[in-house]
Order: sequence, then structure tokens, then C-alpha cells
Amino acid sequence: MDILLHRWTWNCCGSIPPVGSNIIIIMEKPLVSIACITYNQAKYIRQCLDGFVMQKTKFPIEIVIHDDASTDKTQDIIREYIEKYPQFLWKPIFQKENKYKQGKGILVPYVYPECTGKYIALCEGDDYWCDENKLQMQIDYLEHNTDCVMIYSDYSCVDKDDQGIICNKLTPLEGNVAQQLVHGNCACTPTVIFRFKMFDGYDQFVNNFGTKLMFGDLSTWLYLSTKGKLHYLNRITAHYRVLSDSASHSTTNKEYLYAFAKNLLDFKLYANKTLDINANEKGIYKTYYNTMLRYTSQHSFADFVRIIPSALRTCPTVFTFRTLSRCTVNLFK
Repeated sequence: MDILLHRWTWNCCGSIPPVGSNIIIIMEKPLVSIACITYNQAKYIRQCLDGFVMQKTKFPIEIVIHDDASTDKTQDIIREYIEKYPQFLWKPIFQKENKYKQGKGILVPYVYPECTGKYIALCEGDDYWCDENKLQMQIDYLEHNTDCVMIYSDYSCVDKDDQGIICNKLTPLEGNVAQQLVHGNCACTPTVIFRFKMFDGYDQFVNNFGTKLMFGDLSTWLYLSTKGKLHYLNRITAHYRVLSDSASHSTTNKEYLYAFAKNLLDFKLYANKTLDINANEKGIYKTYYNTMLRYTSQHSFADFVRIIPSALRTCPTVFTFRTLSRCTVNLFK
């Protein structure tokens, strides 16, 4: 792993002393670590980095950015920003071999160990922040509400050309929400900031699951929700990019969609028991079968028919008029 650490100075004005001056710089520990992962996102990474450097804060921040051996100009653009904005503590991690393709995680083994902040702010390389006060607003709340472990906000969705699109936005939850969260996601990743110390033990929790997770967002929110409260900020602070050719948004790769839904089901059942959430398991199965009925009705009539018996045995209440109507529309498109 090739890690480059750049020099860092910081003050409220975002300025640095002139070269050769006799000014002594006192390096403060960052309050916030921005954790960013990217791969072949040269088209979008400038917007992402612009969202970081435009932040107006009363505290120092560090930017830990992991590039997973991009073959385009992503790394060059990151280096350009490091030179252009030396007032930030940059911690770029430039991989020589793609770790994701080797079946390895990125944030837990590579990014988080480099983070020294009290709080972690998340944003992937194709998403970007649109509010210059995002960090300050969210950190102010966390600093004054010590029982809150994670804060997130409203967001908008954009396509590959930055055009606003209508998307099925997540339903926000607030307070002690573990039992609700086990049934579905609530937070969009680029809006999230969490208390880093509350993340202790997460890697062991995930490793004990025994199967590689096909997602990392819900597992993090769910783990944190057992440590304290979540807070929702009703203000758009980020743009979330929806790319049709990405695995997580694919509508054509049925094998991936089916595997993802099963992986999510198994993890929710595991977390429900391991973290003593005590949510109703029938509700977890209902969410799974509702998803699978929707997926199969979009892709394969044979798969749709095949899943009905197990759905009826496990969770017959999934067959609501709304679900059946939606599946019927999908089947006859």
C-alpha cells in the first residue's frame, strides 16, 4: 500500500504562512476525519473534493481518501488538490492493486485506521456535498448532544450528468431506532457523520457474521443505533449520484439482486440476535419477500412463481393488494 501524507497547516481563515517565514505552526488534532473511497471516478472526483475544501468550519479537518488503483486520472486529480489546498491534512491512500476485486473491504482495513478525528464524515467519490456549512452544523449538534452517535440529513439524487432525478428516497428515523432500522435503511451515506469511538467492535461484529457483506452502510447504521440515538437534519447537504451501470443500482443483473436481498436478510437476522435488538423476525422476512417478489416480477415469471410457496409459508402477510398490484404490473410490462 502506497500512503502519502502531506504537510498540514490550519487556521480559521484557511490561509498558510508564506514559505520561508519564521511563523511557528501548531498542529491541532483534527476534530473530523472525512473518509472517502474512490475508483475510476475522474469524471466526478473534482465535485467531491470541492465539497470538502469549501467547508466553513471552526475546527480542523483531515481528508482520508482511498483510491483503489484507478486506471483513469483519478489519482492525478487528487494530487492536484493536495497541492492546491495545503491548508488541509491530506491522507491519500493510493493502492497499486485493486483491493475490492480481491474480495477485500476498504473502509475498515484501510481508511479508518488512518483516521484520527473524533468524528467520521462519509462521502464516496461520485457523490458530493452541496452545503458549505454541512460539517459545522452537524458537528455543532453532536457536540451539544452527547447521547447522539450519528447524524444524517436530507439529500437529492442526480444522474451521471448532474441532472436532478426522482428517486425512492429513504425514510428518516430519529432517536433510538434499532428495531425500526433492522427493517430498512434510513440514511444516505454522503450525509452521515458518526462518533468514531462508538465504532469500536464493529469489525469483530461483522467478521463473526461469517459471510462477506455485499453492503456497508446499513450494517454501520444498525451497529451504531445500538450505541445511542440517531438524529435527522431536515436540510439537503449532499447530492447522491445514481448510476444505472453500478451494481447497487442495476436493474438487469438479477443474480446480483437476488444474492444482495438474501445477504441482507441473513445479516438482519444475525444482527437482530447478536445485538439484542429483539425486532419481530416476521417483519424482517416480510421485507425480504416483498423485495424478492418485486425483483422476480421484474425479471423472471418462473422465479416469481417459484418464490411464492416459501413466501406463503414464512410470511403470508406479504401478499398485500399493493404488492400484488405492483408485481402484476411488472409481470405484464
